[in-house]
Amino acid sequence: MKLRLAHLTDVHLAPLPPVGTFELMSKRALGYVSWHRFRKQKHRREVLDAVVADLHLVGPDHTVVTGDLTNISLSEEFGAAARWLARLGPPERVTVVPGNHDAYVPGAAELGWPLWAAY
Repeated sequence: MKLRLAHLTDVHLAPLPPVGTFELMSKRALGYVSWHRFRKQKHRREVLDAVVADLHLVGPDHTVVTGDLTNISLSEEFGAAARWLARLGPPERVTVVPGNHDAYVPGAAELGWPLWAAY
């Protein structure tokens, strides 16, 4: 039996949503600066959307997404990632392994990961 597997990693879904001052009073401040100085040029949504469109054409048996769906673990990022996962495929065909950016600050994993529990 053949199994065609797709693997996406470190997608860092763009764009970064608006960030309040209070949310930046943590490690997120460094991540915010890093996003605007470096990563937003590399992690472009239109490129990721094109990759996903290709995946849908190829039709892998299963897709694995490893690490860093979010950038700085904002609650809005977790919701956006859940919607993106639903477009990627159903939970029985997609598996997610969260990364360090998905647990960027204390409590982020407990609040955000349940949105991806089916995956």
